[in-house]
Amino acid sequence: MRYLCTLLFVGLVTASGVSAQVKPVVADVDSVSIRELEELEHHLSELLNRGDWQAYAQHVADDYRQTNRHGEVRTKRDVLAALQRGNTQQSQTTVPDSIEVRVYGDTGVLTAVLTGRSVDDGSVQFRSRILKTFVRRDGRWYLVAMQGTALP
Repeated sequence: MRYLCTLLFVGLVTASGVSAQVKPVVADVDSVSIRELEELEHHLSELLNRGDWQAYAQHVADDYRQTNRHGEVRTKRDVLAALQRGNTQQSQTTVPDSIEVRVYGDTGVLTAVLTGRSVDDGSVQFRSRILKTFVRRDGRWYLVAMQGTALP
């Protein structure tokens, strides 16, 4: 019994020492990558507004997943098909603002507010808070995931 108590005590002391050594996970201070992702987000928005689906697709990973503001999960193929089908003539433009970027090595996390406005009169059609995940491969950033939540 004494041996078991000693073993338990040593295990607890060892475990508490290990947990005290864990470093907090915080974003890298990488202003170049932050600026690249901010610029990429504006560029992606411009491509969507122009209806340039082929150029847009080059920035999206093949295994991309999107959870839209209605809770639907879609693949890259689904998203591109919907864009091509629904936007032969642009009825609205989208503009990201309040962009914040955090970088963790070759992964970037971007949050923003996305506002959709009517081309005709500029009225707000929707507002969403978006969360995007980007991964850098061979020096290029690719969009791998997006989630949007409708705002009032």
